[in-house]
Amino acid sequence: MIANVGAGKANAWYLEVASGVLIDAPSVSLERLGNVSYVLLTHSHVGHVESLAALAQRYRPIVIGNPIELAFLQDVERLAKYIRTVAKRAGADLDAVALAKEIHVPPLNARVYRMGSGNADLLEADVEVLPCGGHSWGSTCYRLGGVVFVGDLGRPWVSIRSLTSTLALLRGLDAVAYPGHGEPVEARELALRVQGELRNTARKYLECIANGPPVETADCVFGRTAEPYAYFRALEETLAFIGLFVEEGVVKVSGSGTWKVSRVR
Repeated sequence: MIANVGAGKANAWYLEVASGVLIDAPSVSLERLGNVSYVLLTHSHVGHVESLAALAQRYRPIVIGNPIELAFLQDVERLAKYIRTVAKRAGADLDAVALAKEIHVPPLNARVYRMGSGNADLLEADVEVLPCGGHSWGSTCYRLGGVVFVGDLGRPWVSIRSLTSTLALLRGLDAVAYPGHGEPVEARELALRVQGELRNTARKYLECIANGPPVETADCVFGRTAEPYAYFRALEETLAFIGLFVEEGVVKVSGSGTWKVSRVR
């Protein structure tokens, strides 16, 4: 049986087996949990890991996640370096160290296994670990028979090419997708839904693309926000679409630090 034990905006899917398997660790209703021997992380964004340290302290589970996601989650210096790179390319002003300290997770009282793909033996279940990038660099799906836990496929996105590959994967699965937000849905239906959102978002970026630093395009698409984390995520997606448009010959980019975007057609 699969139950949603999330207590906030994100789902926390709990497999009610003897060992206890939890997919993601957002705000969780602890009273609805039995044992938790495994936590499978789909990605490391704040809203999906906010209870991870407390769950690790209480249950001492095995935590399984993508190496990139786990590095961003626990290595403040590496995360700050990445934030700084994104901000510099976009031409934006962000306090990378402060933001990294705000969103990282302290050392976990748990065994941590780094997996990018393959199979994980969880005693009662053999879980297939599938790369599902796009929403974050190391986003991961976990498949158990006719069920696939997909985390978050929604915006903002960090890589349009990775997202496209993920949608192709899901279209080929005969499985029910359990997302990080919303209700379970057929994997093919979810993929088609996100594909439609991707087309609409690309049109918005084409309307907003500006000659100059990417931050100007980001402000047009998202509106200027004072919340650092949301602003950082907006910059990530803007760089992703500019990268796509470079490949398609729509724009060109110059500059070794801050990108200067020039519309070609």
